[in-house]
Amino acid sequence: MLDPRLGRWLSLDPFAKKYPDISPFTYTANNPILYIDPDGKKLILPSVEAQKIALAVMTYMFGKENGFAIKNNELIHNGTPPKDLTPQQQILFELVNEVLIKNDEKVYLWTNKKSIVRFDIFDETLDYREVEDNTLGTIPHPDKMILEGKSKIGPIVEGYVDILIPPKKMKEYKEGDKFGLDTEKGQGEFSFEHLVAHELGHAIVDIIINRLNGKYKDIDFNNMSPTQREDWAIRFTNTLLEAINKPLETGDGQHRRNDGEKPPKNDVRPLDKDKSKND
Repeated sequence: MLDPRLGRWLSLDPFAKKYPDISPFTYTANNPILYIDPDGKKLILPSVEAQKIALAVMTYMFGKENGFAIKNNELIHNGTPPKDLTPQQQILFELVNEVLIKNDEKVYLWTNKKSIVRFDIFDETLDYREVEDNTLGTIPHPDKMILEGKSKIGPIVEGYVDILIPPKKMKEYKEGDKFGLDTEKGQGEFSFEHLVAHELGHAIVDIIINRLNGKYKDIDFNNMSPTQREDWAIRFTNTLLEAINKPLETGDGQHRRNDGEKPPKNDVRPLDKDKSKND
């Protein structure tokens, strides 16, 4: 904790043991120009546009009286679950509130940005990533991964997840464009908020894999292939579509598939209150 009047730290960094080579009283690895560190436990929204989008997505998913708000450029929740949620929305609310917001991974939502560079403070290397102009992208940046077996991923020391919204998509969003996705009943039109909700699904996958040893309650990514983990974001949004009685996405053409190529239906089915069906 920093006392701004004295310019002194009043306590140790709670994650100091993760960084034995860095002073426990150092802020952002002694490089505040490159890094910020609000508290490491929120969806971080660096711009006013990102904040508006995040709140709009929460309204899309959980209705107007949902308890989410912005504080210090972060998405927070007041602790009272929204009323009148369907069972499917309750599943999504728990994932957003307990995994996305309250975990240690730093998740950033960037607007008008199609590339990102992260610096690994341990290896002293730069990690440059870029997304295409016509799509949103979610990019994990774990500093240190421990691989256990072929697919199981262990804990990381520190990391970020960046959600990028390129300028072209921001322009379409401001113009009120709708976006076509294949559904069980043909081509459907979806809002920009739906696309961002999909990316939040990817971020939740990354957090569960990187922070929770691949498992959160009944959801176990250790038993899934990399493609199934990626398609889980469609399961995330299909859970919402089921809640609001809309046709479900098929996944046609998504996640580097060509038009006409779809994932197995079982891989994009909605999450279920029956926990045994969510593996």
